[in-house]
Amino acid sequence: MEFKVEIKIDESLARDIELKILKSAETLRTEGITYLLEHIPYVTGNMLRSITWQTSIEENIIHTEIYSDHNKIKKAVYYPMIVEIGGPPHYVPLEVLRRWAELKYGLRGKDAYSLAKRVQTGILKKGNIAYYHFRNTAEYLAKNCEGIIDGVFRNT
Repeated sequence: MEFKVEIKIDESLARDIELKILKSAETLRTEGITYLLEHIPYVTGNMLRSITWQTSIEENIIHTEIYSDHNKIKKAVYYPMIVEIGGPPHYVPLEVLRRWAELKYGLRGKDAYSLAKRVQTGILKKGNIAYYHFRNTAEYLAKNCEGIIDGVFRNT
């Protein structure tokens, strides 16, 4: 047994629905950017400069991809990945960490060098912990997606 239901809708209504779907995709993108910006600590801006967003609609499914393009960061090739998922023990140049200590904590001279040296030693021994900024953003969007889209349809 098979049932088939066909509903013909006015062309202007179809266009209105299409525009609302596009608006929903843009709103999801904006919500994701906002969430990520609120949760990534800003020190040098390298992590934020690496972020790429892509939203598309295929077969009535909204796809929003948030990813980090390590090619956008000079010198720190895998920096976004290491911040996201952590990393094994590895060498980080002392000058990079000294600059980080200056920017993040306002330290200068021996104080910046001392903190940088301690962090360098810790990374050489233990590696980096994971922060999961991208995963947490994706989870936030997944959890709030229905409400975000519902808001677009109710308010436009």
